[in-house]
Amino acid sequence: MKNLMEEGDVTLTGGHYHSIKAKETLKAAARAGGYLAPKGKYIGRGVAMGYRGPGGGTTSLKVELGVEGSIVIQTSFFEQGTGTYNAQANRRGGTWLRSRSDSN
Repeated sequence: MKNLMEEGDVTLTGGHYHSIKAKETLKAAARAGGYLAPKGKYIGRGVAMGYRGPGGGTTSLKVELGVEGSIVIQTSFFEQGTGTYNAQANRRGGTWLRSRSDSN
């Protein structure tokens, strides 16, 4: 349980962690996985826990339009399972389609 983030700890960028459940999560995982069960001779155990937030600051997005009508989006956003890529594709594609139809 050493070195786990706790409520109010300061981030490298000066922010503060809130609603941290690292210790509770690690304890629940240890119980569920049998981590505390007796182990055999010459058997060791270790656990690591990490966190990487989505970050902040500036990012960019590049849209390539193919002559055959394809749209390729390159971005530094990462997909965390919440539809980030789909949202970008829908938003950028919709904007491009509207601007094309408006110019005719």
